[in-house]
Amino acid sequence: MKGIIEENSLLKNELLKTLDEKEKLVFLCEELLIEKQDIERKYRSLRNSKLGRLTIWYWERRRKFKNGPK
Repeated sequence: MKGIIEENSLLKNELLKTLDEKEKLVFLCEELLIEKQDIERKYRSLRNSKLGRLTIWYWERRRKFKNGPK
């Protein structure tokens, strides 16, 4: 009986640790989603100006030729 109680206690502690880790991951995911939305909003506003379109074109061109033309 004592062994079952100890095992139950260990499993309970493990479950609590797992739940804490899961909550931390959910919180980090929510923060990342907010950041992603912020970046998308800034990208869309860049697309609306001529200088912004040129900047984005330059970024895409640099990314395309970063490893050299094939």
